[in-house]
Amino acid sequence: WGRWGLGVAAGIGALALLARLALPPSGPLGGGAMTQRQVTFSGMVGPAAISPDGNMVAYVDRIGERDRLLLQDLRGGAPLSLIERDHIITLDWSGDGAEIRLISGRTGSSQAEAVPRLGGPVRPIGTSGVVALSPDGARMARFPMGSPRLTLIDLQQGESTIVNLPAFRWHTPAVWSPSGRRIATAMTTPEERRNGLVVLSPPDSQPRVALSDSVWVGSPAWAGRDDILYYLRTSGQLADLMAVGLDRSGTTRGTPRVLVAGLPVPLDLYTLLTVSQDGRRFVYTRVDRWSNLALLSFEDWRRGHMPSPITTGSALHV
Repeated sequence: WGRWGLGVAAGIGALALLARLALPPSGPLGGGAMTQRQVTFSGMVGPAAISPDGNMVAYVDRIGERDRLLLQDLRGGAPLSLIERDHIITLDWSGDGAEIRLISGRTGSSQAEAVPRLGGPVRPIGTSGVVALSPDGARMARFPMGSPRLTLIDLQQGESTIVNLPAFRWHTPAVWSPSGRRIATAMTTPEERRNGLVVLSPPDSQPRVALSDSVWVGSPAWAGRDDILYYLRTSGQLADLMAVGLDRSGTTRGTPRVLVAGLPVPLDLYTLLTVSQDGRRFVYTRVDRWSNLALLSFEDWRRGHMPSPITTGSALHV
């Protein structure tokens, strides 16, 4: 994956009132310390994604020479070990929270699989490129790495549609909205300082650059609605968690708002952000293979409370 290697989960947060789009006023990049409550302490946590109901986090931990997929109930208890692979690149959840989808492998030999949340037989999804299943599992979006062409596949009908995306050098994996009516991806041409969030509504609409910026805007994510897009706006090694409304055409509606300022993140194309369906919790990625999961209350962050560890161990970076 070159210098656009995958980022790693480092923070879990809780956001208040986002489901009603009661967004706080916009503000500058950075500014504001964040406190956290750690969930893991191995110091080797990889990609992570929060469940649709916000109660569980699936994450990858490096155990020796292999990656292990674990499931942590945020209400308490020990993590459940699900599967091991040589290298897990990214993951997400099905719309009903029944399974975790992941991509494993290396450049040129990746494979996608679905793992039942409570354990059981692993279901192969596909190979080649970076793929993303719709929430209901009926459609697939496939990105060949380095290609601006997105292939949409109807898994029930066996039909496929190729969509030509706007001309950027790099792109992130496709992210489906909860209803499956929209797809978002972040794209960039770093040498030209061109960055954007692209939204399309398969199978009919053409892709639209919903938002452009001179700094990196990436990690698009959805919560329980199709008309609010979350993303990270990054400058240096700090990012603001942002939200912006979308109209029916996929064009931004109103001014993007800062929800949480000054999150420490890498400038990485594959930094992963997921938000629970109620818009109250989020997981974001921070440092590649040198991180821990931490639980953050948005209310505690605003009051400046100190973190409270909930597991024991040692961490290389927090």
